[in-house]
Amino acid sequence: MTDVVLVNKEILEKTINSIKSNWQIIFLGIVYSVLGMVASILVGALFTGPLGLARGFILALVESSIISSYIFVLYNVISYNRFRWRDVKNGFTYFIWKVYAVLFIFYLGSIILSFIGSLLGGIIFVYLMLGISILVFIILNPIPEALYVKTYNPWDTVLYCLEFMRGNWLNWIIPNIVFFLLLFIISGGGILNVFSIFNNFTLAYGMVVIVRYLLASVILSFGMIYRGHLFTLLSTSTRRKRMFMRKV
Repeated sequence: MTDVVLVNKEILEKTINSIKSNWQIIFLGIVYSVLGMVASILVGALFTGPLGLARGFILALVESSIISSYIFVLYNVISYNRFRWRDVKNGFTYFIWKVYAVLFIFYLGSIILSFIGSLLGGIIFVYLMLGISILVFIILNPIPEALYVKTYNPWDTVLYCLEFMRGNWLNWIIPNIVFFLLLFIISGGGILNVFSIFNNFTLAYGMVVIVRYLLASVILSFGMIYRGHLFTLLSTSTRRKRMFMRKV
C-alpha cells in the first residue's frame, strides 16, 4: 500500500502539470462526440439499400479513426508534454488499423460468446455474459494505453494487458475505480466505456445536461492523462525498482 500511495502521489503531480501545460485537451471529448455524431448521421444517410451492408464496416472505421486520433493526442501529451490541434487531424490514421484490429478481436469474441449462449440459453447465458463482461472490463482495462505506449501488434497488445494487470492490478485498479465512479456519477451513467464514449453524446437540451457533460469531459481528460502517466510508470518499472530509486 505504501507503493500505491507513493506512485499515485507522483502520478497526480505529473497529471496536474500536464493539464496546466495542455489545458486545451479538456475540450476534446466534446469535439470527438460531435464528430462521431455527425459521422454516424452521414453514414446512416449515405449507406442505405444495398449499400447498407457496408454500414457496419464504415461505422467501425469511423470509431477506430476517432479513437486513433484521441490516443495519438494522449501519446504526445504523455511522451512529449505537447498538445497541438494538428495532432487531432494527423491522429485519425496513425493508430487506426491497430485500433480496428483490437475492436475486431472483441467482435469475434462476442460472436463466440453468442454461439455459446445459443447452446446454453436462458438465464445461464445472461449471467455468463455479465460475468465475462465484468472480467474483460477489468483485465483488459489498460488497452487504450497499451495501444499507444507499446509497439506490439494487436493480439500481443491484448496479451500484454493480461500480463500488465497480473503484476500491477492493485496500483491500476484503485485510481481507476475512483475515476470511473466520478465519471459515472457526473455523466449520469452516460459515459463509462472509453472505447464507446464518442458515440454516447445525444442532442439533449437543458443547462443541467450541458453542464454535466462538460464536467464529464473534464474528468475524462484528467483521468485519461492520469492513466497514461500511470501506465507508463508501471509498465517500465517494478515495485522493487521503484523502492530502490526512492532510496537513492
